[in-house]
Amino acid sequence: MKRLFVLLTVILLCCTVPAALANSWGLVGELLSQVADVDTWNDYYCIGGQAGEAAVMHSRYHNVLLMVLNGRVQNFTTAVYQPGDERAEKVSLSNRDGYLVISYGNDEWYCFRMDMDSALGPYYVLEEAEVNGLHFRQDPENEWQYAVSDGEKALWLVGRETLDTFNINLFPRTLDEVVHLNLMRDAGLSAFRSNEGAKLSGVREETAPVYSAPFGKSAWRAAKGKAAVDLSDDLWVMHYYTNADGQKYALIRYDVSQRTQRFGYVEAESLGVAEAVVDGYRVYDSFSTQMRVQARQDTYLTDDPLVSQYPQFQVPEGTWFDCMGLYGDYAYVGAEVDGDEFVAGGQIVWGFVPLKHLDLNPDVRGNIRHDVMEQMAGKYSFWAGGATVGCWTVTLQADGTYTGNDDEDYRDFRVTDDSIRGKWYVTDYHDSWGL
Repeated sequence: MKRLFVLLTVILLCCTVPAALANSWGLVGELLSQVADVDTWNDYYCIGGQAGEAAVMHSRYHNVLLMVLNGRVQNFTTAVYQPGDERAEKVSLSNRDGYLVISYGNDEWYCFRMDMDSALGPYYVLEEAEVNGLHFRQDPENEWQYAVSDGEKALWLVGRETLDTFNINLFPRTLDEVVHLNLMRDAGLSAFRSNEGAKLSGVREETAPVYSAPFGKSAWRAAKGKAAVDLSDDLWVMHYYTNADGQKYALIRYDVSQRTQRFGYVEAESLGVAEAVVDGYRVYDSFSTQMRVQARQDTYLTDDPLVSQYPQFQVPEGTWFDCMGLYGDYAYVGAEVDGDEFVAGGQIVWGFVPLKHLDLNPDVRGNIRHDVMEQMAGKYSFWAGGATVGCWTVTLQADGTYTGNDDEDYRDFRVTDDSIRGKWYVTDYHDSWGL
C-alpha cells in the first residue's frame, strides 16, 4: 500500500508540471490558451521571453509580436525585426504597469504606453525610444510630436506612433531622416480614414479577382495574374474608388496566410454592400490628391505593408510615381509596368513604397501658376484643428514670399522680428485631369 501511495504521489506531481514546460510555444497564461485554440501558430515558438500577455513568436521565415488585448490575440509583424536580420534574435520584452518595452540591447529599445480608446479599447502608443544614438521622447504637451536628440542637436519628429502602425525598419535613424520624414509627411495627405479598415465577414461562398488598381484587367494582378479573395473569409474595406468610366471598386485588405496579407481592388458590387463603416464613419471614395514623387535610392514596391512587406517590384533609384496619399510611413503610389520593369504604356499598378525612400518633385505637382499667385496675393488667417502652416495669420506676396505670425488674432498682421518667413507657390493640382 505504501508503494502504491508513492506511485500515486509521483503521478499527481507529474500532472501539475507547469504548462510552460509542456507546450512547444514556451507560453503561459491567457496567451497560451488563445494560441493553443487555433492552428495558426503551430510552427512558432517564443523568443526573448514572454512578458505579461505579450511574446515575440518565431518561425523559420517570420517573427511576430503577439499580445492579448481586449480579450483577443492581436499580432504585430512590423514591430519586430524579421529572420535574416542579425538583430532579430536579440529581442527581449518587458511588460509592466501599462508599459511594453521591445529591446534589442541598451542601444536600441522602444517603450510603448498603454492608452484607452472609448470605442476601440486599449492600445499602445510609443512614448520613448533609443536607436542609433538618437533619443525620442513624446512631447507631454503635444502627443503628436516627439523631441529627438543626438546629444548635440535636437528637433521635432511630427506624428504619433502606435503599435499597430509602428514599423521598426522604417523608423528614422538619423536627424537627416527625421527632417526628411517630416517633409514627406507634411506634403502628403492621409489616404485612408482608418488603418484597420471596415471588417466584412462571410460575404458569399465565392471568390473575386483582385487587381492592384481600380481598372480591372488593365491593372497588374499579383500571384502571376491569379490573385483572388475568398469572399467567405474575413476582409477589410479601406476605401472605394470610382474610375473615369464610372466603375466603382473597393480597396480591400485580406489574409493570404499568417505571414502574408494583400491590398488590392475588387469590384464593389461583389461585396454585396452599399457602404462600409470604419470607426463609425462611412467609407467614401478617396484619393482625390496626387503629387509626383521620385525614388531617392533603390527601393521596393509592396502590396503588403502590414505583414510581409514582400517586394512585388524592385524600384530603381530615379523612378517616378504618382503619389495618391500616405499609409503609415508608406506612400501609396501608382505607375505602369511591363513584366518586372516600370515603363510607359504598361499595366497599371498601385502599391506601397517606403516614404523615407522618396523625394518630392521640385515643382511638386506641375508648373508654377504665377497668374493665379497674383490673384491670391493678400492677407489670410487660418482656423483649424491645429496650426496649418506653422502660423495663424499670413501675408502672401505675389513674388512667392510670405510672412506669418503665430497669433490667433486675425486682425494682427504686423510683421515683427519673430515673424515666420518662407516661400509659397501655386501649381496645377492634377494636370492630367485639367485641375
